[in-house]
Parts: sequence; C-alpha cells; structure tokens
Amino acid sequence: MAKKYFPTKHINIIDRSTLYYNFIKKTHTLKPLLVDKTIPDLGVLNTKGKFNFIHELNKDFNIIFFYLPSCGHCKEAAPKLKAFYDSHKNESISIMPISTEESEADWLKFINDYQWQDFTNGYGAVVSRNVNYSKDYDVKTTPTIYVIDKTHKIIARRIGINDIEPFYKLYQKQNK
Repeated sequence: MAKKYFPTKHINIIDRSTLYYNFIKKTHTLKPLLVDKTIPDLGVLNTKGKFNFIHELNKDFNIIFFYLPSCGHCKEAAPKLKAFYDSHKNESISIMPISTEESEADWLKFINDYQWQDFTNGYGAVVSRNVNYSKDYDVKTTPTIYVIDKTHKIIARRIGINDIEPFYKLYQKQNK
C-alpha cells in the first residue's frame, strides 16, 4: 500500500522529496520484519566467546530482546523477562537477549545482575556482516522485542514486556 499510494499524486504534501525519502526508507526497513516473515539471521558473540545465531533458536516460542545495559527501560524489563522465563522454563521457550552497544564488561555485569545465565545471551559483536540494528532490525528504542516460532517466522514484533505473558497464552491456545 505504501508503494502504491504514496509516490503518486493521491497524497498532497508540500515537501514530497524528504517525506517520500524517509517513508520509502522506513518501508524498506520494515518489509523483511513483518509478521509471518522469516527474521534475518544474526550471529552474536556469547559469554563463552563463541557465536550464537538467531536461526539456531529451535523452541516453539523464542523471544529476541534487543537492549542496552545502561537503558532504564531495559533494567525495568529485565526482571520481568526473567520471571516469564522462570514460570515457563519447562515449556518450549527460549530467550535471546542481544546487547546492541556498550562494553563487554557492562554486558556481562547486566547478565549477572539479572541472573540471565540460562538465556542465549548475545553481544553486539557480529559475525559475517556489518549490522545496523536500527536499519536491519528496526531497533529505534530499547528494549525492542521480537517473538519468533521454531521456523524463525516472526509471530510478534515490537511487543511490550508486559504483553509477553498474555500473548504467549493466546499463542498456546491457538497452536494446540
């Protein structure tokens, strides 16, 4: 719809060039990240110095949590994410937090402070390609949360931390 109507005269705007450029750029960012699309793979450094990949996640319900260790909202969300995991850890769930910036020491401290040792933690050092989290995964703010299924299809994007539990219950009900 964006490509059909926006570049035409159906929309009357004054500054077509800048608005058009920004709109098309956002459309290109979002297109591969829509629900039912396969999330682009990413390999990130784990706490053991090896790489973990998004496409290695193989549970029925996989949460990808992009964050910054210094982010206040991320610090508020961290215990909630841990509580969700603890209440469902015997189910087919995995969590992959990915720190997008800052130092490795801050990242490791965050993992220890919030007891995330059971998670598939990843650090911003990536393998095989340069990653711009804002452009490649639409991470404009942190935390940014995606939920994917075992085939790596996006089933929720930019979901709030308080929406994970109700969404999971609905997902379970629909996929029994």
